[in-house]
Amino acid sequence: MQGKTTRRGLPKVAIRYTWALLILLLNILTPEAWAEDVINLEFGGTPGTAYSAHWTVENAGQIREYQEQDGRVPARHLYAGDAISGTVTLLSGGQLTLNVEKSGNRSRSATQGRGSTLHFSVR
Repeated sequence: MQGKTTRRGLPKVAIRYTWALLILLLNILTPEAWAEDVINLEFGGTPGTAYSAHWTVENAGQIREYQEQDGRVPARHLYAGDAISGTVTLLSGGQLTLNVEKSGNRSRSATQGRGSTLHFSVR
């Protein structure tokens, strides 16, 4: 007799064990254990507002570059890293708010008007 499977043919018991393992890991890795390295980059403001952004994330001496040519509000990105810095340019009308947070350090900025630019840096 075969066990029950999902629509994609995966054994349901494997899915249950995967969820149990994920929950166990999340309970072990308390926010205090991982929050120090987490960088939260959050774009808010008028929904649908268009922007372009370029930023770098430094982690253990390595630098990675990221670019978003046609981002839309709202958006959120999470990274593991020591520092983040970048520039955001408003491509349309509307208001753009930018919140960057790491280890309790926070940068909050807002702008409106097409062509407006924000610069940010958090360590």
